[in-house]
Amino acid sequence: MSILNTLIFDRTIDDVRRLQELKRKFMSTGLDDEELREYMNDRAGMKGAYNASDLNRVGEALGYIAGRMRSAADDIAEIVRRHGHEQFSWAFFFGVEHNPSAARITPRNNWRIEDIPRLGQITRLLDDLRGIRQQLNMPATAPPVPASLDGMNYATANDIERLLFEMDIRLSAVEANITDVKGRFGAEFRYTGVTFCGE
Repeated sequence: MSILNTLIFDRTIDDVRRLQELKRKFMSTGLDDEELREYMNDRAGMKGAYNASDLNRVGEALGYIAGRMRSAADDIAEIVRRHGHEQFSWAFFFGVEHNPSAARITPRNNWRIEDIPRLGQITRLLDDLRGIRQQLNMPATAPPVPASLDGMNYATANDIERLLFEMDIRLSAVEANITDVKGRFGAEFRYTGVTFCGE
C-alpha cells in the first residue's frame, strides 16, 4: 500500500469537537479505556488533532512524489537522448520549464510526538510543497499551499493532504503519457529503421 492511500482530507469540525471533548474529559474526570485508546491513537483516531503522525505522513508522501518526479525527469531525458526528440521535454509533458531542484528534496518523516516543529522546518515543508506544486503545473482548482501554518485548522490540514492526493493523480497521468511516448518510439525504431534496414 502506498503512503498516498493513507492521506486524510476528510477532517470535519466534528473531529475537532471530539478532540476537544476528550481533552476536557481527560483533564477533569479522566477517560474510560475506549476513550483513552481513541485519544492516544494519533494515527487513526484523532483526526481533529494535527501532530507527529500527520507531519510524517505529509513528509513521506511528499518524498514519494518527489522521487517519482525524478524518475519522470530521467525517463524524459532518456527519450531525448536515445531518440533525439528534443520537443519531448519536461515542458511538453508538464507545461512548465523543468526545475530539477524542486524534486531534490528530503522532507522530514521522523517526527516524534514530543517534537515541536520550528518555524524553519515548517517553512521548508511548505516551500517544498510549493515547488512540487509548481513543477507539476497543478490546475487552479487544486488546493493552494498555505503561506504559513499560523492559524491552521482542519480545512488547512485537509487542503495539504488533498493537494498531495491531486499531485499523485496529475503525476500518474503524465507518467502514463511518458510511457506511451516511450512505447511509440520503441515501436517506431523496431519497425522502421535500424532493426530491419540493410538486411
